Amino acid sequence: MTQYDIFNGDSDGLCALTQLRLEEDIDSKLITGAKRDIRLLDEINFQEGDSILALDISLARNRDLVIKALDRGVRIRWIDHHLPGEPIDNPLFESIIDTASDVCTSVLVNHILDGRQSVWAAVGAFGDSIPMIGYELVKEIHSDEEIEELKTLGRLLNYNAYGRTLKDLHFHPIDLYKSMLESKDPFCFMKTSMYYQLLNGYNDDMEKARKTMDGGILISLPNEPWAFRISGSLAHLVAKEDPDLPHIITSDLGNGTIRVSIRAPASNPQGAGELCAHFGGGGRAAAGGIDILAIKTLDELVDSVRKRWPMESTDSGTEL
Repeated sequence: MTQYDIFNGDSDGLCALTQLRLEEDIDSKLITGAKRDIRLLDEINFQEGDSILALDISLARNRDLVIKALDRGVRIRWIDHHLPGEPIDNPLFESIIDTASDVCTSVLVNHILDGRQSVWAAVGAFGDSIPMIGYELVKEIHSDEEIEELKTLGRLLNYNAYGRTLKDLHFHPIDLYKSMLESKDPFCFMKTSMYYQLLNGYNDDMEKARKTMDGGILISLPNEPWAFRISGSLAHLVAKEDPDLPHIITSDLGNGTIRVSIRAPASNPQGAGELCAHFGGGGRAAAGGIDILAIKTLDELVDSVRKRWPMESTDSGTEL
């Protein structure tokens, strides 16, 4: 019998698993990938009696694989905050899913653990762009300066996950997770060489990304590793800087296709995942993504974004 820990390689997935395994250290097989590697159950040959812990992964995108595993007698615990799709009724299946805009998987795990690893939960919340929740988790135990450091860590862990493939990332998420678990405490991890490499990489990539911005709701990034790495962090940044506007960030995949990230306005963080689902993607209330979209469909997507979040005027940088 094998225990599989299957998790998104971004800050939320990393911090959720770190919390749980600091509390209960289990010998498990780790399965993860880059941010958009969602169907992580696809190539695993599950056997009867195996167990799965799935963190920060869309159930809707994996439903057929989950049903297949359950039919083989695999026990599954699914903790997530993305749109789940149709419910699954099976005694071997347990789900803790909350799609509210002020929730992430790390926060759900924090509730399960009664706050025993709340600092890691805060890092996950900061990385998943719900800073007020992160602040509430640690405001009683850490100074404002320390909280800013935790925010930076969350942003960097999230930044590392974005890429077309694992080769685009600075570190494999499994290596990051093992270092986080060994460090036990976020502030200890921030003394490692991994942390400083992420910090330097982020600053370099963000400087390049800034040069592509012109104040509009559409930001188009080139087909370069740095552009894929920075796309998620850039989406969080523009949502913070222009909280009343939605944003569309595209990354050129070549062959007439693009990868898309959509952020709902920070002042109205609803509907992003649902909108992306209409174009073959998915996500959550405040943020969504489309793994691959024909560039000829971009105008239709932009029109849908403008209809979902009407803007009073196109004189303030919303023209494309």
